[in-house]
Amino acid sequence: MFNSADTTHNSFSPIVVLLAVVASQAMLATAGHAQAATAPAFEVATIKPSNTDLPGMGISIQGHQFSTHKTTLNFLIKFAYRLNARQVVGGPAWLDTEEYDIVAKPEGESSLTMSQLRPMVQRLLEDRFKLTFHREQRKLPVYALVVGKNGARLKKSEADPAGLPGVQVQGASALTISATNNTMLGLAAVLQMSFVDRPMVDHTGLAGKYDFTLRFTPDLATPSGSLTNDPNAPPDLFTAIQEQLGLKLEAVQAPAEVLVVDHIERPSEN
Repeated sequence: MFNSADTTHNSFSPIVVLLAVVASQAMLATAGHAQAATAPAFEVATIKPSNTDLPGMGISIQGHQFSTHKTTLNFLIKFAYRLNARQVVGGPAWLDTEEYDIVAKPEGESSLTMSQLRPMVQRLLEDRFKLTFHREQRKLPVYALVVGKNGARLKKSEADPAGLPGVQVQGASALTISATNNTMLGLAAVLQMSFVDRPMVDHTGLAGKYDFTLRFTPDLATPSGSLTNDPNAPPDLFTAIQEQLGLKLEAVQAPAEVLVVDHIERPSEN
């Protein structure tokens, strides 16, 4: 179990499940790659093409070490910028096919938090893969998060409104998301990364911050999906979010921000 306001851990498994993530107050950082250029960098980073005979894929954060196994550049960009796969567009075809193993460490021995790690991964993409990009608004298939017909079932958070939001995700075939001091935009940001197959937009109109728990069985079509034979397994996300939170996911076409890859190269030598 991981219980941190800003920590994540992934095992090397065929299905990647984000075990703990923080919901950003905005789904995409507006400063773009200029922000990454001034971010702290890993002190040491080894990048090698993956051995495709080995099973599994994933990202692991253990203490002060960041590692990937059989991850594509498309997946790494999605991770670094908290995006749904549909929000990364452009670039060469090998972004989705060539896989890399990365081991990277910052200076010092302190454990990495997500707020420290993501800018470092962004900087790694710029320095070693020469990534440049711009952002655009495009009309995409998205899920709109809306209030259900019987109203939301959410508890207003009693935490400091200026405090950080926290999200803890536990489980494998069945997942429990426990959120504290979180906004609806934050909930959408968490779900779009690994639990739905489209970007998400917040159309609830609900302001403020909330504490809530959501238990569901991920769909096999999503990165977190897995098989289960448990007859008592919780419902799918679409049913669970209505029954437990009084919210609803509607499939619509709507403007969403995308990251357009302008330039990227295979990695420089270690």
